[in-house]
Amino acid sequence: MKRDPHTLDLGFPDELIIDNFAGGGGTSTGLEAAFKGTDFGGADHRKLLEVGVLKKAMGYYCGHTLTTIMQEMGLIGVSGQVLNRGRMVLRETYGHLVRDGG
Repeated sequence: MKRDPHTLDLGFPDELIIDNFAGGGGTSTGLEAAFKGTDFGGADHRKLLEVGVLKKAMGYYCGHTLTTIMQEMGLIGVSGQVLNRGRMVLRETYGHLVRDGG
């Protein structure tokens, strides 16, 4: 069962979710810790990171807070270059566009 673009059905009897944003306690814990004390309104933190990494890959500017969070999560380097973990996020998020030609 594929619930969202981040859940991959591997055909196992029990559901297996691989999440690059997970902290020690899973997705919500990792994102909550990264965004603790920030105010992005009701924005989806996962989407903010996905778009933020894409913007950095394209050479665009991101705000200081989001840039700092992406650096702390190992998605981008200090000079803004996208790191391996950030490239994995881009593949998981936008890879279907490349695979499906759209």
